[in-house]
Amino acid sequence: MDYSSIASSISEMEKLLDSDPSISPFLRMSMKNNLQLMLLFFKQSQDTIISSQNTIEELKSLITAMAAQMANKNITIKKQNSTIFIGKESEKNKHNSTDANPDEPRKAKATKKAKPATIESSVEYHYFNHNGQLITKEQADALKGQKVYKNDHAFIIEGFFQTGKKQELVIGIKTVIGMKPTLKPVDANSTETWQVIVPEFDFLKKTPMSAKLFAYVSYLRFSNKMPLNRISEHLKNQGFSFTRQSLAEYFITTDYLLRPIVRYLTKRIVASPWIGVDETFFKSHDKGATGKTNRTYLVGITSDIGVIFYYTDSRGTDTAKQILIDNNISRNTFVITDGLYKIDWNKLAVILGIDENGQEIKEIIILFEHGLCWVHAKRYFCNVSNFLGDNNKPTKSTVTHNWEQDLESAIDIQERISLIFKTDNDVRKKAKNEQEILSYRASEVKPLVDKLYDDYQKVYDDMTAIKKENKAEKKANKGTELELLKKDTKAGKYSNLYISAVTYLFKNKENLKSFLTNPNGILHNNEIEGMFNDIAVLRKSMLATSTMRGGEALATVYSLYQTCKKHNVNIEEYLAKVYLKMVEHSAKIKIEIADQKRYISDEIPDEVLEEMMPWNFAKS
Repeated sequence: MDYSSIASSISEMEKLLDSDPSISPFLRMSMKNNLQLMLLFFKQSQDTIISSQNTIEELKSLITAMAAQMANKNITIKKQNSTIFIGKESEKNKHNSTDANPDEPRKAKATKKAKPATIESSVEYHYFNHNGQLITKEQADALKGQKVYKNDHAFIIEGFFQTGKKQELVIGIKTVIGMKPTLKPVDANSTETWQVIVPEFDFLKKTPMSAKLFAYVSYLRFSNKMPLNRISEHLKNQGFSFTRQSLAEYFITTDYLLRPIVRYLTKRIVASPWIGVDETFFKSHDKGATGKTNRTYLVGITSDIGVIFYYTDSRGTDTAKQILIDNNISRNTFVITDGLYKIDWNKLAVILGIDENGQEIKEIIILFEHGLCWVHAKRYFCNVSNFLGDNNKPTKSTVTHNWEQDLESAIDIQERISLIFKTDNDVRKKAKNEQEILSYRASEVKPLVDKLYDDYQKVYDDMTAIKKENKAEKKANKGTELELLKKDTKAGKYSNLYISAVTYLFKNKENLKSFLTNPNGILHNNEIEGMFNDIAVLRKSMLATSTMRGGEALATVYSLYQTCKKHNVNIEEYLAKVYLKMVEHSAKIKIEIADQKRYISDEIPDEVLEEMMPWNFAKS
């Protein structure tokens, strides 16, 4: 293969790297550099002709030397490995060597690791004018002593001062030092001030963490699921000096910059024709509660355009409901959940006044269409199928029940639900508009759903009657010997798992059937549940968030990460841009300084936030 064909192949590989958004920009740059080094090496090898005879002689000499070394019984294989990989004999084996002085005392074991040297590949000075625009040093020198105006107030540019130092990860470390102009009012009595905004250096002020580098940290944390202590060690190996605590603090103190984006994203999601809502648990160490890990939750709300997560210390359904109300959810929006969200969850009681008897006059308002996930219903019957063990026999806990009957019914219901899914998918494929969706569902899907409920209505009624009888009997036998006898009796007409499955199916009948009358209705909530898979990995890679504020910051970035993932956008490239853009508008964000810059509200225009939506960064 000649040089031109090698160069062509490497060029194609570089194009593939550029087209893959899942690859980190730093990793992409490193791989492309390696490809160019390979090309250079190949070219040099073509230009240099090595004598074959000399090469053979060198190999013979090397083999002879290796044979002599292997014959030396005083050199162990372990010592050879130590010599090859460490470059010197390890201290552990040094005293076992025949060359070591047995009277020489052993060196004390080092208790502190040497700090890795910082590798600075370059240092750059960036000068900015009074409008925050990047200029050359020559232009900066020319501006000294010049008069500039702001709101009819004159200022003199006295010089330039160092506004900060930022580090970026290249091959090594590039340190960029920013220089802002010093502006002095011409009128000594003027109270007008001029704060020059330079997003690159106003991001995480007084720290060397740049927006690009922190975007890379976010990529490692969410895409690679690396805990902060491992990220800190990784950066340390590159020559940076950021502790786990400082990285955690940076996520909290930059949270307010991303909150306006998440606020607007929430508004866009709630305006979608359908929404999925679910929650999963997380953990948090309360500040001051030593060693205590509390169970907290992430509430997820998704649609076809994105997903948002909210961190809360309660699993109650009010958090998601209030978010939907605050963002003016439409009456026709279809919201799908699991059974935790009860049948009246989509209703709101509004007090209209007081009647003549002093009683409140209430009106029940339906906020949105509420549907339940059929996958959850099917899952209950899958649990019944798990009655059989490895030997195709019932487990010990179910042997006293009519498990053969329950198993047969459970499999039948699973197959029926699968048919409902298949039929509805076919309907959505062939329907051309919303009216046709409703029409096809009425003629093809509804009969399947109705037959399922009709065929098992007697079973549910029988279960209900047995439950009432057992309750009355338990009450009558309370305090007698029969009460103790009943506690030891586990036999019954139906197994407990089968009773739970059928009860779930019938108690939620109204919400499970609601998709039939709404063209936006869907049968499952798999999308949001799939996004919780990454949360499960994060739970294992980090014990917990240290504080509730840390959990809130995690939810903010995770919302944008999952939305970027949905639109095939690289989270590192996205955050590197939006952090700087939001710094430009930081004056319009209201925060609580005393509470780690906690976000309160913002006045950033919707058109600016629309530009920051992840789908606008997708490559065509």
